[in-house]
Amino acid sequence: MPNMTLSYLIFPTGGIAAGSPVPGLPLPTSLPLAPPPAQANPLTAPPLEPPAPAQAEYVFEYWNIDGQLYVTPTAPPPPTWPVPSNDFSATAWYFSGGGIPQPLITTYAFSLNTNEVIVGKTPISSVVGAPWTSPSTTVPTNTSPNNIVVTAEPLIGGFGKFVSWLAVGGASISGATLTAPANSDINAVAFYGIPVPDPCENLREQLENFSPGDFLNQQEAEAFRAALVKALLACERQYGEIPLPK
Repeated sequence: MPNMTLSYLIFPTGGIAAGSPVPGLPLPTSLPLAPPPAQANPLTAPPLEPPAPAQAEYVFEYWNIDGQLYVTPTAPPPPTWPVPSNDFSATAWYFSGGGIPQPLITTYAFSLNTNEVIVGKTPISSVVGAPWTSPSTTVPTNTSPNNIVVTAEPLIGGFGKFVSWLAVGGASISGATLTAPANSDINAVAFYGIPVPDPCENLREQLENFSPGDFLNQQEAEAFRAALVKALLACERQYGEIPLPK
């Protein structure tokens, strides 16, 4: 029977420590669930905490369930999802409200597999309409009357490929691009993930079970093993499982 760790956490915007529990909601709890192929009951995440709009300090934005992103326009209703066979986490992430608006696009790279912000990495590949230099994670919105277009990095080595943007503050999204109006204050999360199940696992299994005795001679065995190693490295780089060579 798998155990689900259910959490309601604050996204690290506005200087709040990453992964702090949302005040007023249950603390992280481990819950046993019926084994597959049973379907989990829908999870609930209050849209605002506290519930009164005038007092709300935290706003629900998305679920990360076992490395899968679930974004709903409003909450509830939350998603329905299949129960995996392994222990896993289900986290409702909240943004903190308030603060003085800043003419900035503030971006975060988020790993769906590790369920945390990727520290020291920018999700920005390029910017049109405003000055920006890598590896900055922010873009000013007050340097021109025109829209600012931010394009996401397609892959962050070790954390996977780009999945999608989530933006708060009035930006529009189309695939890997995020467009913000001049003088806007935008918080934007770029999600990255390695597919589950791992597309490179078959190659790893072949390497783990490699036996020179299965071949006619040592030369043939070494050639086959070298080809497996090459294919595994290519696969891991393709899906962002290892850092790209500099």
